[in-house]
Amino acid sequence: MDQLKQCPDKPNCVSSQSKTEYAKIAPFSIKTNLEETKKHITSIMNNLPRTSLIKNEGNYLHFTAKTKFIRFTDDVEFLIDEPNKTVHIRSASRIGYKDFGTNRKRVEFIRNNW
Repeated sequence: MDQLKQCPDKPNCVSSQSKTEYAKIAPFSIKTNLEETKKHITSIMNNLPRTSLIKNEGNYLHFTAKTKFIRFTDDVEFLIDEPNKTVHIRSASRIGYKDFGTNRKRVEFIRNNW
């Protein structure tokens, strides 16, 4: 896999591979190999409440995160580009139009713990 799904035309998604300005967010830099990076991501995600690993395949990790009050499910995906020492991320709400900044805040929490 070399590309994450594009964000929908709604303000409830952020992605480091977004082509739309409102959804853009910076990718993460890495200094280790694929397996160590996956372990690091999983460790950070395990510290987020109501978060589960759904898929771990090759250079791709997919987690779900449930929102605190209404328990909506969000998808958090990571695409590790080892040759370019980059991790792309996408965090998106499955339903609704707005997320009130939840996905962007989640990615910034991950970045702060990177």
